[in-house]
Amino acid sequence: MRSTLCLALILAAVVLVPVRALGAEPLSPMVVQGLEQLSRAKATYTPTVSVWPTASAITAGQTLASSTLTGGTASVPGSFAFTTPNTTPGVGTYVAPVTFTPTNTTTYNTVSGTVNVTVGKATPTVSVWPTASAITYGQTLASSTLTGGTTSVEGSFAFDTSTTVPGVGTFSAPATFTPTDTANFNTVAGTVNVTVNAASGTTTPTISAWPTASPISKGQTLASSTLTGGTASVPGTFAFTDSTIKPSAVGTYSATVTFTPTDTTLYSGVSGTVNVTVNPPTYTLIDYLGIPLLALLAVAIVRLAEGNRGGGPCFIATAAWGTPLAPEIDRLREFRDNTLLTGVLGTAAVDLYYHVSPAIADLVAASPALAMVVRMALIPVLVLVSLPVPLVMGAGLLAGAVLLRRIVRRNRADREQAE
Repeated sequence: MRSTLCLALILAAVVLVPVRALGAEPLSPMVVQGLEQLSRAKATYTPTVSVWPTASAITAGQTLASSTLTGGTASVPGSFAFTTPNTTPGVGTYVAPVTFTPTNTTTYNTVSGTVNVTVGKATPTVSVWPTASAITYGQTLASSTLTGGTTSVEGSFAFDTSTTVPGVGTFSAPATFTPTDTANFNTVAGTVNVTVNAASGTTTPTISAWPTASPISKGQTLASSTLTGGTASVPGTFAFTDSTIKPSAVGTYSATVTFTPTDTTLYSGVSGTVNVTVNPPTYTLIDYLGIPLLALLAVAIVRLAEGNRGGGPCFIATAAWGTPLAPEIDRLREFRDNTLLTGVLGTAAVDLYYHVSPAIADLVAASPALAMVVRMALIPVLVLVSLPVPLVMGAGLLAGAVLLRRIVRRNRADREQAE
């Protein structure tokens, strides 16, 4: 474009100036105006952006200015920036306008585009946990009232298991802060101390030795630990106050234990703590069984849906049967909860499966024919999960051997054909 403008100016000078020098008629105002505009003309170009940058994730309440743009490729030097950096997007994937500004703005135009910004839930800050009112032995935590508490957002506090009956003493009760805006903020877990007084007319037993807890593996609840021993001044039993608690870290976990006397009319229960050793996760036979089963199922479904795309909140089995109440789905849930989720690798396989399954579930739900094919494909899986573990392992090994043999024979045939 520059060369064209220069050539036009030169031609104008060569042709028009001699004409005026020869005494010809003056140029018309229109021609003069055109030549002036031509001399002031500025050539601009629009760069090409072949790759837009990647935006770092932010949390709810943050503006786009908190996200960092990295990468991006353009045909000329310049920089990328959010067009509206003060925008505060909601949780999810936000399509943010981005502008590429060339370094040389005299010659090059800006370019507009969009990038995806992942907006996650924010975690509120609990600076002060609430105070729990005292209760009497025999009452549940539901009889204790939580008052006060200071947080960064509006919400409410509640005991995790309000049906727990703690013994006499100070009970460290698990509690959760639930924000009012659960769409943009996560819950926060903590503990509050609850004073448990002895019931009127009763005596508090003396615990001279608390029991010993057997070790558990990370991922297991306190119910997997066995309490042995323990000595009290009156007959009774020791038990974890809340056996559903799942320690989150490897090491030593201080668990609350309640001694319940046999004669609760004359004696009150007593709460104390015992140390539970939480070992690193161990791999079981179920782990090595669950992964091949889920992998085979995932590969089969992906093969059926190959070449398509989708997304949604539902899962493959529910989409195939059209209802979450189907007995087949109950059987799969039972296998997941009672078998796969008892091991670490099995749990990881379930997490991976649920990560990729929503994208396939929409396809199944939208196509009755595909749903029928998926139901047929799941029948062998239902049969397998109903069989004893050793038998399924043998079948899995046999199927793997057959599949490996087919692959070897196919590769050999391909080489022979190529030769």
